[in-house]
Amino acid sequence: MTIDQTKPPNEFPELFTVKQAANKIGIQYRALLEAVNQGAVPHYRLNKSRRLVDPSEVLNVMKCDGGDHD
Repeated sequence: MTIDQTKPPNEFPELFTVKQAANKIGIQYRALLEAVNQGAVPHYRLNKSRRLVDPSEVLNVMKCDGGDHD
């Protein structure tokens, strides 16, 4: 993950675990997990922690492929 140091810190996206993001967006956890596992949704990992996603990136992926992830 590359950090753009020209942005003020309050403009960085808030990252959530896959489960938290699924709950926040209102989609099934397993559907989002599968999309992350397949590489369709970008994810971030610090050290060997849980995978984190940006909900706005999840929504962008859903818009691009029709959004049928229920």
